[in-house]
Amino acid sequence: MKLNILLLAIVISGLVISGYCSCSNEDNNHLLYQTEINKAEYLITNVDYQEALEIYQVLFGKYQNCFYKDIHNACLCAVKLHQYGLAMKFMEDLVMQGYELEDFSNPVFDEIKEVEVCWNSFTKKYPDVRQKYLGSLDLDLRNRYSQIYLNDQKAASSRDMRYQDSVFYYQSFILSKHIKKYGFPDWFLNKDTMNIQLGVMLRHCFGLKNRLQDSENLPNNGLYEQMCFENNGLTSILDKALCDNLILPSRYVAVVTYWDSGNPYGKIAFEVDFEKEAVFPFLTIPPERLAEVNEKRKSIGLMPIDKFTSSCAVLPVWLRNYPFKEIKQAFLNCDSCYTHLDYMNELWALEMAGKDRYSSSPKKAFILSDLSEVRELYLKGLKKYKTNLVGDGVNNQ
Repeated sequence: MKLNILLLAIVISGLVISGYCSCSNEDNNHLLYQTEINKAEYLITNVDYQEALEIYQVLFGKYQNCFYKDIHNACLCAVKLHQYGLAMKFMEDLVMQGYELEDFSNPVFDEIKEVEVCWNSFTKKYPDVRQKYLGSLDLDLRNRYSQIYLNDQKAASSRDMRYQDSVFYYQSFILSKHIKKYGFPDWFLNKDTMNIQLGVMLRHCFGLKNRLQDSENLPNNGLYEQMCFENNGLTSILDKALCDNLILPSRYVAVVTYWDSGNPYGKIAFEVDFEKEAVFPFLTIPPERLAEVNEKRKSIGLMPIDKFTSSCAVLPVWLRNYPFKEIKQAFLNCDSCYTHLDYMNELWALEMAGKDRYSSSPKKAFILSDLSEVRELYLKGLKKYKTNLVGDGVNNQ
């Protein structure tokens, strides 16, 4: 079948597209949930496990849909507070959200394993709880989505962009049809390989939509001029999933803004200031747009980002302990550094050592909503430490 005929054949009623999620039912408002989760994670970074645990317990009693990362963090708080009975209850909850026995091999669980009566009791229950979890899975539905994913990956590996885009567009309607019929899957709540597959497929659909909106030429190009994303209803579906606490705000943004050059929630970077010896997260947008973008971030449960007010809790652990002094001293002592690249090699080696220290940090046992996926660093105030630099160098800070 020709691609144009394939596209014309897709006639599925759509849902109303909204700018961003607006939740009206206060008892199931994901904003309240996410606000409290942000508080709990801030408390964890400040080693206040008792108060964090209390927040988690209230939330788990109030909300039906809770993310496995939050149950994981509550479990670790209970372990650190020696509340082993409660920790075991959370461990069973985690098994019902996809954890296997090997997921408890993290050293942070060693403490509860040393309490043999608790660990033996848990491992005795584990097979039955695991079987109950497996029995709760809709294997037929998973297979349906897996088949769509195989088609998605076949198209993604193609060098024929028109074929690729036609498949992504067609599959946006297939995904919409499945979700309308069976409901939005709860896979994003769980530690489940299906949440990766569904996330990839949704990103491809929204990536095509955003590329088409941002392009001046594509909408007038035969194949693409027939595409109408309002008809598939995926934007409204994702909005509702967000409001129902079935998808994290961070993942929601990663999906709906894929290939969006005008990301309404802002692109985040870090400023590494060697004079103040501090790291600041900031949005790479004009200052006059800061208030507007942060309002949109807050509207979906994301923390606002302002380099002057943002808590260090949002920083990845290794950046909270950035090796400023070591880097300064290394630059001053480097007799073989003459170019910008020479100095940067010194810096990168010390940064890598800092990341390695983080990988063995007890705090890494927690799954926090920090900015660990942000890779863009802006270095400030390094120039005076490059004492042997020949000329002004390139990209000299």
